[in-house]
Amino acid sequence: MPSPNAHEIAAALIMDFEGFRPYPYADPASKLYRAIPDEPWGHVPPAQILSKQPEHVVELSGVPWTIGYGRTVGVNMFALPTTKEAERAHLMKRIADDDNWLYNLIDSKPYVKVEDHHVAALLSLIYNIGRTKFSQSTLLKKLLRNDFDGAAKEFERWKFAGGKVMRGLELRRERERDVFLGKVSP
Repeated sequence: MPSPNAHEIAAALIMDFEGFRPYPYADPASKLYRAIPDEPWGHVPPAQILSKQPEHVVELSGVPWTIGYGRTVGVNMFALPTTKEAERAHLMKRIADDDNWLYNLIDSKPYVKVEDHHVAALLSLIYNIGRTKFSQSTLLKKLLRNDFDGAAKEFERWKFAGGKVMRGLELRRERERDVFLGKVSP
């Protein structure tokens, strides 16, 4: 059953790893971000960054554009700046929606008994990789077979962005795995 406690744990994980950025920023795995990674993405308007760049850089794709605590839905490079309060509200709604979706997946297997710490870690992962990738994952398959240890080992597979290992994703997956196993709180 959806759990408000799991929502708070998931939100803490997500906010810790995503950080808050009030302005839209290019995805760190995008060609645009990789061309100019040292710019203050998310802390100033994108136009301010791009106005100093040569045309061949400006033409690169930055999608998916992101804002706040990693929100991509409804975001483009022209999005207005946002606040922590507004983004926390977006985050909590997204977590609740994802939890209902996850609950429907798991509820179809009554022998799979998940606790708040499992759900919180899964919600953080789903927020980051999306429902489609999660629904096709070996992690979910193992979870639905009641193989919690096997599912926990699958977190480390989700450390790539743009085909490259990202240190931030490695750290995030380690923490999600540990929360999943009930070893730590976020």
